[in-house]
Amino acid sequence: MVALSSVLYGCMPLLIKIAYENGGNPISTAFYRFFLALPLVFLLMRRQVGRRWLLRGPTLRKTILLSVAFGLTPFMMLIAYSYITTGMATSIMYIYPVFVLLGSILIYKEKALPIRIFCAGLCILGVFLCYASDFQGNAIGVSLAVASGVAYAFYVVYLGKSGLAEVPSFQLVFHVLLFSSIGLFFVALFSGELTIGMNATGWVATICFSLIASACAGLLFQIGITRIGPQRAAILSALDPVTCVLISVFVLNEAFTVTIFFGIACILISSTVLAFLDKN
Repeated sequence: MVALSSVLYGCMPLLIKIAYENGGNPISTAFYRFFLALPLVFLLMRRQVGRRWLLRGPTLRKTILLSVAFGLTPFMMLIAYSYITTGMATSIMYIYPVFVLLGSILIYKEKALPIRIFCAGLCILGVFLCYASDFQGNAIGVSLAVASGVAYAFYVVYLGKSGLAEVPSFQLVFHVLLFSSIGLFFVALFSGELTIGMNATGWVATICFSLIASACAGLLFQIGITRIGPQRAAILSALDPVTCVLISVFVLNEAFTVTIFFGIACILISSTVLAFLDKN
């Protein structure tokens, strides 16, 4: 499930690019990502849990905190796309398995097996190799991408360790989307970046981005974390940049170099090793 989630996430930069070219902007796109998925997820949640769907007490407070990290991740990433290429921004963000390992070790006192550390290192090497020739050194964009990775690492670790994994999946997804939408709405409103002036193509791309990223990929990733744990989920999700590379080659007709080949190989090898370990 985590691997499939990563493949879906890897398709997102293409849809984002289409939205930007047809009237969208980073902050509005981040808001619509969450907001447009709410009706579908609400219906799925009601079918799953019935009328008593509202979270309360400590679970609600934990979900709000989780939503802050979840909302900040695409918010900062989409702004980073305005400063550096989508490939480089995505690659930098995928340093986050290192932060997941550090958080699991330092905060939750987990033991990290050497093979997991090796897989994380191999994944990071792979994503940098994929875009080694694409770095243009914009400090703001790089900083935003790193911050996005830190926020996502917190989301991964906190989801796996806070007890929220026991909340029914659609119920948790709905509340996370709701609180993220509320926060980003006010950011877009007060910054003057809330736009409804996209053309039909821009809206179609934005709606597809929202439904795939929030309602499909996000749900699969959350379920995956509860089954295999945050460290393994973080490493397997590095298939995201592999998908980005394949789309750039076969859809956008960008060059496929030897460096990119070895980058993909590193990611796939580490993911395969991890999947084998989980199976056994």
